[in-house]
Amino acid sequence: MSGYNKNSNFGTGNYIKISTGLDVSTSTNNEKTGGLIQWDLGNSGIPAFATVTEASLTFRVYTIAKQTFLLFAMYQDWVEGNGTSGASWNTYDGTNAWGTPGADNISLDRSAKNLWLADSLSFNVTGYQTVNLNGTGVGVVQAWVSGSLPNYGLVAQNYVDVNYLPLSVASSENS
Repeated sequence: MSGYNKNSNFGTGNYIKISTGLDVSTSTNNEKTGGLIQWDLGNSGIPAFATVTEASLTFRVYTIAKQTFLLFAMYQDWVEGNGTSGASWNTYDGTNAWGTPGADNISLDRSAKNLWLADSLSFNVTGYQTVNLNGTGVGVVQAWVSGSLPNYGLVAQNYVDVNYLPLSVASSENS
C-alpha cells in the first residue's frame, strides 16, 4: 500500500516496500507505505488442536532500513490483487475504503497491539532476517490455528518516523 500511489495495487510485485513519511533517496513526501502479508494456514499441516508456543517471520531483505516497524493483525479481509484491482492505500479490495487510508484504523482495519520483537536493528542488513513474534503475536497465530480468529493476515507499518530509506523485502512473487 503506497501513500504516494494511493489507488495502485502492488499484488504482483517482486518486493514489499515498507517506509515512513519521507523517502530520502528521492526526497519525496507521502512515501508512506505499509506491507500487507498473508498466507494460508489450511495447507500447513498444523492440526486445529495444536498448541503454538512460538512463531517467527523470515524476510529476504533487499534494501535495509534502520527504523522500527510494527506488525499488526488485520481485522479486515483484503484482496492481494493484480496491479489494477485489490488492496491499495485507499481500499481493501479495489472498491471499499479502509477505515483509515493505509489500513491504519485500530477499530476497523487492524489491531492496536504490536505482534513482534522487531526493533531498529532488525532490518539493518541485507539477506535473510528472522524476527520472533511476541506473546501477543503467538496468541494471534494460535487463534488462527484453532479457528477462533479469522486469518486476515498482518500489516507491517511505520507511518511516524521520517528521513529513512524504505525497507524492501521479497514477496512470494520474487524468485
